Amino acid sequence: MRELRLGGGVTLDELSTPEAQRTTLTANGLATTLVSSDVHGALEFQHLSLSPPPLAATERQDELEVKGLLGAGGMARVLLARQRSLERDVAVKVLKNPGAGGGAVLVNEARLTGGLEHPGIVPVHALASDEHGHPALVMKRVDGVSWRELIDQPDHPMWSRLPPAPERLDAHLAIFLQVCNAIAFAHRRGVLHRDVKPANVLIGEFGEVYVADWGIAMRKGAAQPACLVGTPAYLAPEMVAGDAALLSERTDVFLLGAVLYELLAGAPPWRAPSLNELLEQVSAGTPPPLPTSAPDGLRAVCAKAMRPRPEARYGSALELRDAVTQTLRHRSSVAITAATEARLDALDGAIARGESTAVLYPLLSECRFGFTQALREWPENEAAARGLARALEAGVRFEVSRSHGAAARALLSELKHPSADLDALVRGVEEREARLADEAARITSVARQLDPRQARRPRAVVFAVLAVAMGVYSASRVLAPQLWAHAWATVFASASFLAIFLGAMVATRKLVLSTRVNRQLALFLSMLLVSQLVHRVIGVAFGKSAVQVLTEELVVLGACAAVGGVAFHWSFYVGAGLLWVSSVVAAAQPSLAERLFTLASISTILLVGGLSLRYWRSEFADDGGGRA
Repeated sequence: MRELRLGGGVTLDELSTPEAQRTTLTANGLATTLVSSDVHGALEFQHLSLSPPPLAATERQDELEVKGLLGAGGMARVLLARQRSLERDVAVKVLKNPGAGGGAVLVNEARLTGGLEHPGIVPVHALASDEHGHPALVMKRVDGVSWRELIDQPDHPMWSRLPPAPERLDAHLAIFLQVCNAIAFAHRRGVLHRDVKPANVLIGEFGEVYVADWGIAMRKGAAQPACLVGTPAYLAPEMVAGDAALLSERTDVFLLGAVLYELLAGAPPWRAPSLNELLEQVSAGTPPPLPTSAPDGLRAVCAKAMRPRPEARYGSALELRDAVTQTLRHRSSVAITAATEARLDALDGAIARGESTAVLYPLLSECRFGFTQALREWPENEAAARGLARALEAGVRFEVSRSHGAAARALLSELKHPSADLDALVRGVEEREARLADEAARITSVARQLDPRQARRPRAVVFAVLAVAMGVYSASRVLAPQLWAHAWATVFASASFLAIFLGAMVATRKLVLSTRVNRQLALFLSMLLVSQLVHRVIGVAFGKSAVQVLTEELVVLGACAAVGGVAFHWSFYVGAGLLWVSSVVAAAQPSLAERLFTLASISTILLVGGLSLRYWRSEFADDGGGRA
């Protein structure tokens, strides 16, 4: 005893010195003062017993008084007993057949479980014995029910005392996570349960979760007789061989996965008419597929936990717990994804039926928003990423079918990895749109060039200039006739008109000559004035009288005006008629020829200019206000 070491490596010899009588030792972060005499005094208690001390001067009674039966299994019964010394009820586990080494099994369970002090494991109070000396395991009495009862009875009264959950599956998963914690703690202490199932989980009346029945638990690596142990409906494939050396923490992970499978499918993974057929299923390691109604994330977690090869499963119960927790955290994202997938199916159907944009666009918007929201909550949500890609691709193809390249390109830009074929479709639409846009621009340009409404005011100014020039000419003939006595005076007047017109064209070319119709009209009038000038030169050169020249000129100008009616506007026909009527009157009354020419020319200019300005543009379109 002299060499017994305490925490920190201090020996009793060292504590026996006066200097060490107040040595401070630290345990669990709390400073405690220890005196050597205290240590020596404590060691005087060499014999301690679990037998209760005499509490009253009465006849000695048994410490444990059996009051009833709590439950029974294949190998043992659990009794309800009263522990008199502490005045509490306890659970006492006894074997149905304690012979043939059964007692050693119970003692082993007591020793394994006694070292697992965890809130999720039923505490072991002590080892006791019955009147025959057979061992009995004294444990905490759990007031509650087994998880098996809650799974089988959705309307069990205990549900009303458990914490509320959005769905019943959420409540079961909350229990499952606590079971994972308890199993993980046992693994840290080197203990494998080997029989994890809902029947071996107890739920207290305040929601406490206890993993019970450690009867076939074993210490990892300990020698065990070769035999098949466990509950067949939940067995891991490596348990079929009965070789304990093949078992590890991942074996319990498989059993936890089998429990999760039952929560999702409503039944354990292995089901067969006979044990041999069931064991064949276990060896194959392929349970029936989980229902599609089960959440995708939990299906994936369950599949990994139950993989046939242990090394392919989760490495620990904590990893499995964290995977389930992570999936639950993302359930809202998964729920949004599932709801949006239904809208995506509706979108595909609407496109197939050729529905209108009034139906398709809202569906496409809902899909984009739903999948985007799901990815915002959980960026790794692969189902949402696939759904968003499907929705965008459907939208792109729809816009391509409508030849909306810009809209298709906008949707395509949202795809992270667009296919080359889809990009080629969009490029083809964009190229067609570009060609159509070029053609439309060309047509618009041509239409503008041929639109008489363009630059109509400058054109009217030119007509007004010609009318003023003609008026000045007429006034000068009346006021100063001597200026026009010479035969070539009319030639000069015609040349003056041509010069004035060409000058006006040059001065207003950016406005008047900006459209094709105005250029054609300017060229037409230029040719008309040139023709008039040539006619007068020929008439004077061959000695024709002014009356004869002007009368012929009225006929020629009327013909030119008629051509203008064909080429430009019906208002020219009015001018042509006026000129021809004037030519007839001039031929009948030669004395009126000059006045008729002047009057007819001015009237024609004003009529053609005014009528074309008023009616020519009204024949195309309103200006938006109902007026031409």
